[in-house]
Amino acid sequence: MTQSQAIAFHGSPVTWFGGNAVSEIIAHGSFEGNCLVVTDSNVSKTQHFMEFSHNLPKVLQSKIRIEFAILEPREPSSQALHNHLASFSDLDIANYIGYGGGSIMDSAKVFRAVKDSGYSLKELLNDPSKIKKKSGLMLIPTTAGTGSEMSPVAVFEHENEKIGLSSYGLRADMVAIEPRLSSTCPRETIEGSGIDAFAHALESTISNKANFFSSILSPVSLQLVYNALRRILGALAPSNENLTNLCKGIMLSSVSYGYAGCCGIHALAYPLSGKFHIRHGQAVALLLSPVLHYYFTIQPSIASFVRPLFGGKAVVSSRTKQDSEYVIEQVDELLSLSRTLPKKLRDLGVGMSDLPFLAKQSQKATRLLGNSPVPIGESEALSIYVQCL
Repeated sequence: MTQSQAIAFHGSPVTWFGGNAVSEIIAHGSFEGNCLVVTDSNVSKTQHFMEFSHNLPKVLQSKIRIEFAILEPREPSSQALHNHLASFSDLDIANYIGYGGGSIMDSAKVFRAVKDSGYSLKELLNDPSKIKKKSGLMLIPTTAGTGSEMSPVAVFEHENEKIGLSSYGLRADMVAIEPRLSSTCPRETIEGSGIDAFAHALESTISNKANFFSSILSPVSLQLVYNALRRILGALAPSNENLTNLCKGIMLSSVSYGYAGCCGIHALAYPLSGKFHIRHGQAVALLLSPVLHYYFTIQPSIASFVRPLFGGKAVVSSRTKQDSEYVIEQVDELLSLSRTLPKKLRDLGVGMSDLPFLAKQSQKATRLLGNSPVPIGESEALSIYVQCL
């Protein structure tokens, strides 16, 4: 960060955190008009959501109309979002509640942006400055990892590509984080979203767009996420204490990467999710070590900077492991604790002939590549994908 850099301070959403966060956010929310609750077909069947949907009308004014948009439990396409919005075209919505994982919360952001702005999603993609917000948005995450509840970004599939719409007009007004909700997720979801959270914290720490705010938050978030995730992955079931610490770290990293952004790991993960429909957390896990190895080879100081955040002491002799070796070892050890994450791209149906296409597609993630501490061109991306194969 240069001293001449101007920093726009964007406050976080009003956030309730803890065991009664959901009831608190509803009690303190301002509901003066119709409400649309966005969730998915899996979450809608859980006990905690059924209790929430049963109690919601009791808390709100009787004149308020509550509707539910039940989406498929996967990352939506822009066309699917358009179709869902069309079914509520006659409803004047004053409040949106996104209750679910990252895709559900992103969908709720998009619904509000399109309805409030009066533009199509395609028009907003072409010009995010058109995004306006008139109604309220509450987000209730049920997975620990995506950070969507705190971020000003919505990610979805558009014309067979995974893209991110970024605008502070997308940010929620209020957020409720109850760590216990994450414990009801399948092990695969907990691991994938946890690794995604780890990457968010790590990338915002080393981003070349890090600023005063992110440089305070991201190192703390990285330590919290790393230590909690090690314990969660190493146990048969996540404890409430570790989930709480993980969610604390995610909350901090979500704010920090709102400033600093993610980098090459996410840039190269996007094409895998878009073309092969590989789960985002799986794609991130495969790319973590290869991208870091590339960074450290070109700019070793990055490893020296993050080593202490993994509990490593400074190099004091030639017999002490070098910073890059130590950090990669810690990351690989973390990944080895997983019971569900894939080890290689070929295990997910990706072949050598697919890699040039992926490398070319990765270059479209200009927002993310622009944050990278080391440039990643098409040839470098191809080399990284080869290591993942």
